[in-house]
Amino acid sequence: MNAFADFAYDKIKEVAGKNMDYISGFISAMELKNIIQNGKQGEYLIIDLREESEYDEFHINGSVNIEYNDFMNSKDYEEILQEALNGKQIILCCERGGSSIYASRRLASYIRNRQPEYKTIGKGMYDGEKIIIKSLSGGIYGFRTIYR
Repeated sequence: MNAFADFAYDKIKEVAGKNMDYISGFISAMELKNIIQNGKQGEYLIIDLREESEYDEFHINGSVNIEYNDFMNSKDYEEILQEALNGKQIILCCERGGSSIYASRRLASYIRNRQPEYKTIGKGMYDGEKIIIKSLSGGIYGFRTIYR
């Protein structure tokens, strides 16, 4: 996290008057390409929201496939959050970028609603760090055009 992002987070928290424990944003295809090329993929949980057939045709190595409808209809994101609470940032991707925005909002809402519970869970589940949720700008379509 850079100094500006920390400053912005603190200002948003101050204005909102709430203890926000997640940050939702975007990651560009080029940033993701650099992460992969630098061997840093293990620091991220990459969730591909496309249909299984689309995922099978092309996907980011190391990503997991959870179809959009299954993700949005889920009432339990604990497995995903466990990865995040163990230090991984979450990257959501879809075909062109729109669905992953909605999915990131859904996950952020889930965290917001469960926030008091995460504060009381035992050591290791919540360490005071922010959960980072990012949507891949341009989706897999944009990523595929630069990752050749």
